[in-house]
Amino acid sequence: VDDAINLSARKRLFFQMGLSVSALAPIVYGVSGSLSLTSGLLFLFILLLVLAEINFYNFADGINGHVALQSLATLVCWSLYFRENSNIYSLSLDPVMLTLIGSILVFLFANMIKKWVFMGDTGSTFLGFLIVLFPLYQLQKLGQTPDKLLMHIWASLVFSAIIWLDCLAIILMKMLNHIALFKPHRHHFYQQLSRRPGWGHSRASLTLSLWQLAIGGSFILGECLNQFWYLVFGLLIALYLVVIGFFTAKARTFIAAL
Repeated sequence: VDDAINLSARKRLFFQMGLSVSALAPIVYGVSGSLSLTSGLLFLFILLLVLAEINFYNFADGINGHVALQSLATLVCWSLYFRENSNIYSLSLDPVMLTLIGSILVFLFANMIKKWVFMGDTGSTFLGFLIVLFPLYQLQKLGQTPDKLLMHIWASLVFSAIIWLDCLAIILMKMLNHIALFKPHRHHFYQQLSRRPGWGHSRASLTLSLWQLAIGGSFILGECLNQFWYLVFGLLIALYLVVIGFFTAKARTFIAAL
């Protein structure tokens, strides 16, 4: 509907909140096992994260392949992260996970190679919604306890770090420079990278997806092997922050002049 008639931001948020609340309520209740004040506050916190991820994925749809490849990297990380028991990490064979990975691969062929279809709000908001909800669904399905919930939320941010940090950097830059938050522009880090000589959409999207895989993979290895990999994880995040800080600062003048 949004692609067809261009819903206002208020209507879009209303529908996003309604769908998110409907999906989150049984999941959070199933994990926490109660409707206490603590679970209510946790629900509101997760709801904000869900709404942010939905819209951040939408913001990230600016070049071919970026959102789809980031989604693929995130799903691969989640596949490796899900536990079938308390000690062993193993590949998840959940049919939802496999179906989503398969559909993204088909989309990438049609989008990046054949250039038949494009993501649009229909695809980006859906992927943001499902990717942030899926680990919570999996947590409930595996019968985990509430103390695992915050760790899953943290992992959810880590496995989408490329998109989250880019969008947060733009938001922070706009706030510090008194630029309207909803002012449209084409100066996200991934967009600037794709416009550099010799890069283009495919190379920029693939590079950032591999970066996300490296971030997620080092985090998982830190969890199941040794803490050395946490150092690698920290260095990859720090390097990305430096790079997007440089590009975001570079974008400030262009966005302010729009």
